Amino acid sequence: KPLNLGQRCLIDALLNPDISLVTCYGHAGTGKTLVAVAAGLHEMFNRKYTGLTISRPVVAMGEQLGFLPGTLEEKMRPWLQPIHDALDLLMRPPKPAGPRRKHTGGGAATVKKPYEELLEQGIIEVEALAYIRGRSIPNRFFVLDEAQQLTPQEAKTVVTRMSRDSKLVMVGDPAQIDN
Repeated sequence: KPLNLGQRCLIDALLNPDISLVTCYGHAGTGKTLVAVAAGLHEMFNRKYTGLTISRPVVAMGEQLGFLPGTLEEKMRPWLQPIHDALDLLMRPPKPAGPRRKHTGGGAATVKKPYEELLEQGIIEVEALAYIRGRSIPNRFFVLDEAQQLTPQEAKTVVTRMSRDSKLVMVGDPAQIDN
């Protein structure tokens, strides 16, 4: 549910099937990314889109720390963590009502987060924008976070990747341009 008029207007645009490109700017902490991801999940679960793609440019702030060890997914995790945080918040199961019961289960099995299975199936994609070149993205709800970091050429590249029946949502804050 929107917290203010700005979020209400954004939600109206995000849920309007006649609008295929939504741009949104606002100060840090105003809920731009969270509202866009929530709308994308809503539209995806209502089968208006075959999936949700959330991306952001990889632009460092301040000094570089050097190369990160590990797989590509492990290297990208720090850059994409805000997206995982939004998915975690939006898809967290509600806490059960009533008194808490002691867990009597066995070992230390790791419990998957609700969105991880959707990530494994490719229904939700969380990726760095650097890998969009050459793709054609049909019938997806595409959220581009931190869009203020894009050059005009990069913005054009993203827009031209959208294919039939996709929606592109670009969110950012011009006051936070790092490059």
